[in-house]
Amino acid sequence: MPSFHALVAGLIQGNFDETNNWSEVVEQTFDSIKVKGIESNTTFYNALLEALWWSGQKSRAGRVLQAARKRGIFPEAYRKTNTVWSVDAHR
Repeated sequence: MPSFHALVAGLIQGNFDETNNWSEVVEQTFDSIKVKGIESNTTFYNALLEALWWSGQKSRAGRVLQAARKRGIFPEAYRKTNTVWSVDAHR
């Protein structure tokens, strides 16, 4: 597994866009973060979502948001319509 810094840089650069890279690297890293507790998870996903969003990687941010929701992060702060999705990451 890459370090968190390498994971973030790799996601921004598109290194993990392929399905097998996503499931073998990104999903496993996200699962390891889940073990550390909800506060660590929220902080990590907040930072990752912001890094991806502000670097113009909106589709990757959406994918990360789905992974976070799958792990129980942001359950009450998520809203999605056909044209827009939003999350209150700083509740």
